[in-house]
Amino acid sequence: MKTKLKSKPASAKSDSQMDNQEAITRLKDSVKCGELVVIIGSGVSMALTNGKIPSLSWIGLIRDGFNYGVKKQKITADQAKTWEPQLGSKDIDDLLCAAEFASRKLDAPQGSLYARWLENVFKTVKPTNEAMVNALVTLKQSNIPICTLNYDPLLEHVLGMDGINLTEKNKVFAWFRREKASILHLHGSWDNGRYNAPYLRR
Repeated sequence: MKTKLKSKPASAKSDSQMDNQEAITRLKDSVKCGELVVIIGSGVSMALTNGKIPSLSWIGLIRDGFNYGVKKQKITADQAKTWEPQLGSKDIDDLLCAAEFASRKLDAPQGSLYARWLENVFKTVKPTNEAMVNALVTLKQSNIPICTLNYDPLLEHVLGMDGINLTEKNKVFAWFRREKASILHLHGSWDNGRYNAPYLRR
């Protein structure tokens, strides 16, 4: 005896569709209530540049630090080769150790060599992905506070907003009170001064 399976009506929506709609509704409600904050990571910077600048990702930045250290004779080629397995590891502790080593060799966080390297990496980056730019502009137009884990100035370029760092207490308090729209850099930014320089070890 064959059992005929009942098919769902064409109008019926899957559980995943319902979950997505519910999530979108909750996000919209959070925006209306002023409860939503956007935290932007390196994936957005990579997308804004179409993935063409590897050093905009954290692992890519560590690799660039090793390369710069070798170029400036602060890291030997043998040392860089020794650390290669850690750079390819999926273990965060391995990556943190590699970042710590590169940072120390480049005199982070206050050394001039470290500052020059960061300038070399970040100063000239520009967005090239128009669709991603438009998505970020939509966030700005929604008056949603934006903070970032990134060191680069791409968000400032895209949105025409000032960047601030956690050490700038008055500006941070104003950001929390939504008195002025700014980009809050949670880990610092590459150009925010000798004593507030970002550090590779997150």
